[in-house]
Amino acid sequence: MTIMTESKVDERMAVAARYAEDFVLMVKSTPAYIPPQGLIAGCEHINRKSPVGHQTEWLNAGNDNLHFPMNVGTLMRLGFAGIEAEALASAGRQQGEESAFLRAIARCHRAAGEYSLVHAAEADRLAAIVAPEDVPRLHRIRTCCMTIGRRAPGTLHDAVQLFWFAWTIRGHGTIGRLDQHLWPFYRDDLAAGRVSRREALDLLCELWRCFNRPGRGDTLRNLMLGGVDADGNDATNEMSHLMLEAALVVGDTEPHLNVRLHKNTRVAFVNKVVEVQLLGHGQGTVYNDELVIPSLVAVGVPLDKARN
Repeated sequence: MTIMTESKVDERMAVAARYAEDFVLMVKSTPAYIPPQGLIAGCEHINRKSPVGHQTEWLNAGNDNLHFPMNVGTLMRLGFAGIEAEALASAGRQQGEESAFLRAIARCHRAAGEYSLVHAAEADRLAAIVAPEDVPRLHRIRTCCMTIGRRAPGTLHDAVQLFWFAWTIRGHGTIGRLDQHLWPFYRDDLAAGRVSRREALDLLCELWRCFNRPGRGDTLRNLMLGGVDADGNDATNEMSHLMLEAALVVGDTEPHLNVRLHKNTRVAFVNKVVEVQLLGHGQGTVYNDELVIPSLVAVGVPLDKARN
């Protein structure tokens, strides 16, 4: 049994603050990248080299192994700024190590928001010097990065950009059920006339090409489509179909597409999955909800969690 002394707690609090500041340095030392074409800003690799003269170990605490997805639901609901605000509010209700840890979380998300704003400024700078026909594209990037630097995403473009920033800052890894997280933004944009199906597909194709920029292979870039929701209803949606189409259009090996099928999966979705399998990339891997979910429940996983 380990006895946590007051000095040990103080040391852990200092470590949390120190690594938060290391994270800030890492993000600030990564230059803004605005693509020569397309709408998704940000380089594929965050600078992870320790600055010259930096005396502490460099971000070796708290790193995850990238085998599980980020909490994309919370990210999309709150954005960087909202997570920072919630962490600070929670820190004010805690004491000691818990408060220090929450303040470190807030500091990291503030830095991520600032990273978005740096890209907005760079897009604005470029808009002043490029050919006139490219100015509207750069203004769209500026507006998007400004939005997600300050608040939660409001459009599909915002949501895709926010995911890309968060995923690259994390250092890549598993993607998860991205169709579920992007679907509400696409649905609302489509209803409001802000985006067409073709424009949404083009944006996803750009994201797919971005996923391939860091390299290919055993990358853990697993993306799951379809399946059921927490209530057992079919969760396959138009975004699920669009992502399969993006895989077919781009024709590259990332991300690793997986699909969940069940008795209520529509035939059109299954047929599109077969098309992707015929590309010969070893995708999409099929998981049977009718077998997997009961197996998870049998070992103690709550039904809603097993479904979702």
